[in-house]
Amino acid sequence: MISPSPFQRTHPLRVTGGSAPQQKMVLPTDAVSGLFEAALDATEEAIYNSLLKAADTTVNGRTIRAIPTDALRGILKKYGR
Repeated sequence: MISPSPFQRTHPLRVTGGSAPQQKMVLPTDAVSGLFEAALDATEEAIYNSLLKAADTTVNGRTIRAIPTDALRGILKKYGR
């Protein structure tokens, strides 16, 4: 039997607008393909890059400070990252 395409309107894992909780399926890390793992790694790196390359920003008199990279580097080192 061919499994349903994720693009079908009747797919059993499709998120619906219902108010009841929906069952979710989580794959273990070793169950993902090499291509998907590469996409995960690229996404993670893009998030880190956007967070660590940010600068202080002031808009309408409100300033949002960038993440202090030296402090973050110390925290990452402390936890072996």
